[in-house]
Amino acid sequence: MKKLHLGCGTNYIKGWINIDLDSKLADKKLDLTKGLPYSEGSVSHIYSEHFIEHVSYTDFKKLLFDCYRVLIKGGVVRFSTPNLKWIVDCYITNNLEGCKEHAWCPETACKMINDNFSKWGHKYIYDREELTICFLEAGFSDIKLCEWKQSEHAEFFNIESRFYHHDLIMEGTKR
Repeated sequence: MKKLHLGCGTNYIKGWINIDLDSKLADKKLDLTKGLPYSEGSVSHIYSEHFIEHVSYTDFKKLLFDCYRVLIKGGVVRFSTPNLKWIVDCYITNNLEGCKEHAWCPETACKMINDNFSKWGHKYIYDREELTICFLEAGFSDIKLCEWKQSEHAEFFNIESRFYHHDLIMEGTKR
């Protein structure tokens, strides 16, 4: 059964179909805003790390509906993305220490929040509630907030490649 790694960038996962428009490591070069070229019920797992924030809200929702379409019954999707709640909490408390521990050192809380929305080409930053709504609208159930590198599913256990940065990580199942 196929496992898709969407927006793989420089992280190649062996045993998965690594998909990216620009990565030299990608098994398939695809514009993920144009849909997934897989038949209904042909994929068991879908994973994406720090990709969804780089596409518009509308394009992400279309992609999520398409993920649901291609997953088998019982198939699972996992997305890791910057966490809007953590970013806003850092801004409100003027806490820049979390950024500094990861070699990203904005001088002010204002610069920190603006960096999160523009420096890396981000188009939309999610919080738990918004991502849950997107999952539900696409048809997913058993939606779970997950810890970094932790999952009930062996395929996702220890899968994150980026350093821990208070990411929002959620899984949803097609029932």
